Amino acid sequence: MARFSPGRSSWHGNGCGDLGRKCLLLLAAWLIFLAGLIVHFGSDSGAPSIKGHERDGFFLVAVIFNRVFAADLFNITSFECRQWIDYMGSAGVEHIYWYDTAHDESESQEESLRPYVESGALTYHRFYSLFPKLEGSDFHYEQDNSYAHFLANYNRSGGWAIEMDVDEYPFSPTDTNPGFLARFLRRTGTSEVSQILLQCMLFMGNPMGDPGNWVIERYQRRKRESEGTIPGFHSRQKPIFRPALTEGVTTFDPHKFVMRIGATIVAEEKEMRMNHYWGPRLTDFGPDTPEAVAMLVEDSGIQPIASYLKRTKIGDDLRYGNGRPRLGPLPF
Repeated sequence: MARFSPGRSSWHGNGCGDLGRKCLLLLAAWLIFLAGLIVHFGSDSGAPSIKGHERDGFFLVAVIFNRVFAADLFNITSFECRQWIDYMGSAGVEHIYWYDTAHDESESQEESLRPYVESGALTYHRFYSLFPKLEGSDFHYEQDNSYAHFLANYNRSGGWAIEMDVDEYPFSPTDTNPGFLARFLRRTGTSEVSQILLQCMLFMGNPMGDPGNWVIERYQRRKRESEGTIPGFHSRQKPIFRPALTEGVTTFDPHKFVMRIGATIVAEEKEMRMNHYWGPRLTDFGPDTPEAVAMLVEDSGIQPIASYLKRTKIGDDLRYGNGRPRLGPLPF
């Protein structure tokens, strides 16, 4: 092994010495570059209790922060969480990064989500194992830090990432076949576009039918118009974005990311939108009022997807399937 011994080694001298010094400088520059990459992309030091992420290179991933707690009158449970996962898989999402903001063990979704983690389809993080529980911590604190952690650790995990809550579903009125969201991105996400905002279509009214049905089956009435096309908090849009091109998280506004380069566009609602099953909160979960009914129209366009998922039992295929984990069939 060569040793750098001044005055004796073959590296010392006029021409050879200059070459040696150049090599040392190049080596030092390379080490500094590698260190910069490690700092830039971060490392997962939170040591979550279960973790299923093993590889990058996905076309489309999803990131979500979520808390399941009894005081929430919307009554989101593990049942609704699994519905959302299976639906997103059918839409074309290949991997999900799940930040569980449970405040105690009774709220934890770790066991419910374990089959997805073990299949390799989902990376699970217990939020308060990553971040301290501060006095007055609220959902803004959880939301901002969940997304910031995702960007710091997984910004190279997928070419595209969709950020939605468990009561938000991407939906295309013109394409309800499996893989519809991935097809939309391959068609719309040109090299000039770095973020696509989906308009929010608010579903509301008292649930209809069997309460054991999926959320997307219970609420099949919506407002006539979307919440707006101008990006911002009040339009309730949600983004599909290129995580490698993000500048960072906008505090208290999860409805778009700051992008370093590329255009941010708003999708046409007739091509792709977000169905937001949030409306019952507007009437405080009480009976429909004449005013509420007057602004609603029937919309069961998402039902074929729910029926397909139930018929093919995608959830069972995911939990017990073999080969590279997929959240759903992607026949394209």
